[in-house]
Amino acid sequence: KRIGILLDFQPRAMMINTLFSKNIPGQITIPVDEIIKSKGTVVPFEGEENLATLPVLTDPAEIIVDNEDPGFNAGARSAASPLRKILGIHGSEGLTYESVRVWGVPEYWQPVIQSSYYGKYILSSVYTRSGTGDKSVRWTAAISKPGYYDVYCYIGKTIDRMMVRRGGSDPEGPRQGDNPYKDMHYKIYHDQGVDEITVDYENADGGWSNLGRFYFSSDSAKVEMTNKSQGRVVIADAVKWVRQE
Repeated sequence: KRIGILLDFQPRAMMINTLFSKNIPGQITIPVDEIIKSKGTVVPFEGEENLATLPVLTDPAEIIVDNEDPGFNAGARSAASPLRKILGIHGSEGLTYESVRVWGVPEYWQPVIQSSYYGKYILSSVYTRSGTGDKSVRWTAAISKPGYYDVYCYIGKTIDRMMVRRGGSDPEGPRQGDNPYKDMHYKIYHDQGVDEITVDYENADGGWSNLGRFYFSSDSAKVEMTNKSQGRVVIADAVKWVRQE
């Protein structure tokens, strides 16, 4: 459908409730932080109309691997503790969607959902507690045409910076004004070797962030991100390769 809405003032955000659909989350919030004036003559339109075909949403020069795609690997989950085995407790670690929590951050890669994350039907990421780089996730994609590609990572951020209260059950919990997201460390595997790229997640704009341009032959391209960070939380979403002519 094509939907038109006429307003007297600039909106701050648009909320879409998808009701009985496969979208997760069911309510999607799209912030409106910039109004772009359309080129040419635009006829005011209010209401809805059915489209004959779906609009083209992908670029043939792009290869995108989301954390929900087969090309994403978060590694094996940690084994259950001996006590949990004796008591017959089977946890749901990493199997169900949650919301990000900045205290009591899990030590495994936990799927989380939020409107600002990348995804086709499921707007999700995976996150874990920061560490020394001993845990990692990987995105792999088959490169059909060799050449130079720009590599991007997706940064899912809300408009407001995350501010958290002092205290909580975690004695090492965040303090007022702390941002749990800081540096994120990526490894780009390409024909000339491996480049390590650090992204200032705390100050980066939301959306696709360029990690650099690299040459890839007709084989699988790989990007890895570790849990190394000065912040408390490490989060992984989607990676994109864009071929340059």
